[in-house]
Amino acid sequence: MNRYFDRADMAWPNRSEILREKTVLVIGGGAFGSNFAMWFARAGVGQLVIVDGDVVEPHNLERSSCYTEEDVGRPKVEALARCIRQLRHGWRTRVYPIPSYLDAEFYEKWFPKYRWVFKQADLYILAVDNDIARKEAGELSCYWNVPIMDVSFGVVLGEGVGRILYFPEPRRGPCRLCFFTRRDEEAIEQLMGYNLQATCPKCGVRFKVQNWRWNPEVEGGRARAIKEGGKTVAVEVGCPRCGHLFTVRTPDAPAPALSEWIYVTASIAYYYAIKHLLGERPDWNVMFINFGSRINITAHKIAASRDHWQRHVVRLPQSSFSAH
Repeated sequence: MNRYFDRADMAWPNRSEILREKTVLVIGGGAFGSNFAMWFARAGVGQLVIVDGDVVEPHNLERSSCYTEEDVGRPKVEALARCIRQLRHGWRTRVYPIPSYLDAEFYEKWFPKYRWVFKQADLYILAVDNDIARKEAGELSCYWNVPIMDVSFGVVLGEGVGRILYFPEPRRGPCRLCFFTRRDEEAIEQLMGYNLQATCPKCGVRFKVQNWRWNPEVEGGRARAIKEGGKTVAVEVGCPRCGHLFTVRTPDAPAPALSEWIYVTASIAYYYAIKHLLGERPDWNVMFINFGSRINITAHKIAASRDHWQRHVVRLPQSSFSAH
């Protein structure tokens, strides 16, 4: 069975045996998460748990090394599990798919069965595109003191920017929650109440769009949800002051990104994730990968927030969903 990893073990003795004992939790099965899951399985990681409530959509096919047209409409985690289980015989990664978001239903239906994963995992990989899930995963990471790596991507002034956040000792700090400002946390709390902040581009008035994920309305008036693949990616609203009609992008809207930018960002994050699993901790917490005329990478350390323990550790048993 070692024949699969003979060459890797020549470069790093016992590498395959070390990785076979590791458990990685991947939260998100999209562009980043699906590739991470496949790469970890190919590297021989022993246990892989994947959490995502989405289904495969056509745009996922460009950015994933696993999904095919036959998977469109299937839960992402099930398609990934099938693909991983077909990799090789005799040396398998045990994969546990959890078809759920990190929401109240997850804590009621799935968390009791998979609590051991969140407690015993060697690394959380956070590959999602919304701050609510980032906050929830950050709380779980801090509560169980499990290292977390958050990988994301955005576009700034027409140029791609990859971001990798790495927190190896979340209780000691810094942790994923330390990276949120108080303004970020206030915005998250508003979103937890399903209120979306909007600013009218014509008169400048700022107002809330209530219950934007399901039945959006503004001060009692109806608004129109624009959906894509079952998600509300935008809401068409009328300004309550001047009546101007405009569209508000929601946190569920996918960020525009080119597949090559995503692959480079994911590859760099994967390299450091494997080094972490093998016992070598990178000496940075934040890395930015700027895709301009050339790739520019910067990395630096951050300090824990002054009230890190009081805000991020002591209160952790009270989850956002009150269901831990």
